[in-house]
Amino acid sequence: MDAVLKAVHFVALCLLLGGPVFWLSIWRALDTPEVTQFTPRVRQRTRSGTLLGALCFVLSGYASLLRAASHVIDPMDLEVLWQFLVGTRYGHMTLLKSLLTPAFLMSFFLLPVYAQRLAHVCTALCGLGLLMTLSLASHTAAKPGIVPVVSATLHLVGVVVWGGRAAVFCPPALENSTTRDCCL
Repeated sequence: MDAVLKAVHFVALCLLLGGPVFWLSIWRALDTPEVTQFTPRVRQRTRSGTLLGALCFVLSGYASLLRAASHVIDPMDLEVLWQFLVGTRYGHMTLLKSLLTPAFLMSFFLLPVYAQRLAHVCTALCGLGLLMTLSLASHTAAKPGIVPVVSATLHLVGVVVWGGRAAVFCPPALENSTTRDCCL
């Protein structure tokens, strides 16, 4: 069960963060006349994937918290479960993820209407914060120094960008032989 929860959590993270990173940093920067016809579909896939990723990311985060808590407490005892949530690093990171996810969504979907540069900065900071919560809740946080946490976060950045590219870009690209090779 733990492996399934982790897999869902990381795939959801790729959808949540990877799609917007790919859209803002790569697709829009390299939008050429050959691929302009795909832009509305890629935008829609990014939006849908981001929302689905946010929902799955938060839900799988709390499911993982319940799984971890069940090893040390009775998760049916709500008072003790609350103490686990607010009294442990794992609980703090789960709470932080559930606060940063809506902030990320608002900065990605709503802020560009008002201030595009501010939206990019807020989206990047919220995304980095989400990646840091995973690194700080993992085994790397138990190692001395900041290098393990930074290394884990940088690794997650690569995974998220690649995963977002695969989830958002590949399906529409595979429909056209001109861009099929770019996907693989």
